[in-house]
Amino acid sequence: MSRLAVWLSVLFLTAVAVPVSAQSGAATYRAPDGSWSISYPASWEVSGSSQGRAAAFLAPAVQLGSARFRPSLVVSVSPVDQGVPEAGVVGVARAAFERSVQGAQLLGQESLRTSDGGSLAVLYYYARPDRRLPGLYFVVGVALRHRLYTMVGTTSTGLPDYRQQAAQMRAVMATLRAR
Repeated sequence: MSRLAVWLSVLFLTAVAVPVSAQSGAATYRAPDGSWSISYPASWEVSGSSQGRAAAFLAPAVQLGSARFRPSLVVSVSPVDQGVPEAGVVGVARAAFERSVQGAQLLGQESLRTSDGGSLAVLYYYARPDRRLPGLYFVVGVALRHRLYTMVGTTSTGLPDYRQQAAQMRAVMATLRAR
């Protein structure tokens, strides 16, 4: 599938995705310090740090070849200096992600408004399969408030519904409420 076709598919699927908060069975995670919250499907498992600096959201396990795979979304919260421009933060986050997942191909990006009215940069990546791993599809979200919220969703192109999973991760990211 060409890069343009993949990107257009992502745009179509994310445009028709139902917001997580509107779905039946949605749950809300609140950081222990009350500084942020996010809504996610109630069927997902969540594990947060005691300080509220990170949380992992794990979708139900699915069969992928001979292994069990759990699509996931990880939210990380970091302090940030006041006055740092959003474009600079997104650029640094993009470079850091591309260094950590070498060979990942940027398919596209967009900017959304989150539930708290703030901006969210969303980047879409594809990492080709190799001998050890199936193809991976990443949804990376970056939101700058009084703190930096970095979100990385991971699914596999080996799953028939990976596009729907990616759209669901995007919808979860858009429910961010920073206080």
